[in-house]
Amino acid sequence: MKNIHLIFIFLLSGILISTASHGQTSWKGTVSSSWNTAANWTSGVPSSGVNVIIGDENFTGSYQPSISTPSACSSLTVGGEKAATLTIGKNLTVAGALTITSNGTVSHGKGSVTLSGNLSNSGTYTTTSNNASMNFSGTAQTISGAVTSTFRKMTINTGSVVTLAANITVSGNGSQLLVNGTLQPGGSPTFQATVTTLVVNPNGVLKVNAATFAANYSASNVILNAGSIVEYSATAVNQTISHTLTYATLRISGSGIKSLSGNLPALNSSNASEGNIYVNAGTLDLGAYTANRGTSVAGGTISVANGAVLKIGGTNSFPVNYAGNTLSLTSTVEYSGANQTVSAKTYGNLTLSSSGGTALKTMPATALTIAGNLTSTLGHGHCGKFYSSFGCFSKR
Repeated sequence: MKNIHLIFIFLLSGILISTASHGQTSWKGTVSSSWNTAANWTSGVPSSGVNVIIGDENFTGSYQPSISTPSACSSLTVGGEKAATLTIGKNLTVAGALTITSNGTVSHGKGSVTLSGNLSNSGTYTTTSNNASMNFSGTAQTISGAVTSTFRKMTINTGSVVTLAANITVSGNGSQLLVNGTLQPGGSPTFQATVTTLVVNPNGVLKVNAATFAANYSASNVILNAGSIVEYSATAVNQTISHTLTYATLRISGSGIKSLSGNLPALNSSNASEGNIYVNAGTLDLGAYTANRGTSVAGGTISVANGAVLKIGGTNSFPVNYAGNTLSLTSTVEYSGANQTVSAKTYGNLTLSSSGGTALKTMPATALTIAGNLTSTLGHGHCGKFYSSFGCFSKR
């Protein structure tokens, strides 16, 4: 019997400890505006394991809360049954979600808010200092709400994937959006980040899900540092790839066609691992434009995955200055222009085509390997010929 009692006491203690570590405290505001005054709360000053509500029925005082020393909580809700305003003057760490309801206001001055959960803003979020920083430090996080959130400084930390389910703005003196993790606008409908300075750092991933880069990112200044990745990943629309950016790594995914509308600036070649194009899915259509790598340092890779397509038009040949070329077994490279020289590569599938007029495809003098199918769609009322070092072939 004693053992049973001991087990029961142990289990009950565990439940009490667990409840305390994930408890809740509500703002009363009856004593002062100080966040760190226990009498202002229903269950004492919040800690990292406590959920905070500011604006429920317990808010009976006249004081609005203000953070003047580094603070922490589990989740934070501002507004609700009663209008509430939280003023942040020092660092605040929120382990869970930050929710600003329609009658809630967050006035962010000095210090950073480090958020590991979702941000939902249907009220008011304002910054009053150049040092006001919102840091997203979770894993899968979403920015949503009925209004546009306007940040002064916003950072997506390594390991965090932030999805936009609402428009955001990053503006004001010293403003910048730093991407060290992944930023992906929602696809349907699509959302936009309007920023003064957008910086993508090494291993940072900037996804584009709208028809154009500008439809997702209206930015005055875009800095793509070495090691950064820009990924055109739409599944609902075809996309036009921006030709005003100097990419370190350009990645194609999703579905549909991703097209160039101008020559890409030479891809970053500051070191051997920079300057890459990965066609992971869908079609990358270069049209009559180029997508070459820079020549500062040899390196870089162009890769076309199984089932993906690289289409080369105009009079261009295969993109140049890439040290590595990986064309998977069921990938397709299509030369779709007029007078073109087919590069000596190891292809998966190779397609030779033309949209009209005479199309002359000159085969390389060196060895050419095709692991899959060689397909010619030349003809249809115009002449098509293949030239190689071992003879001339005419489509019949």
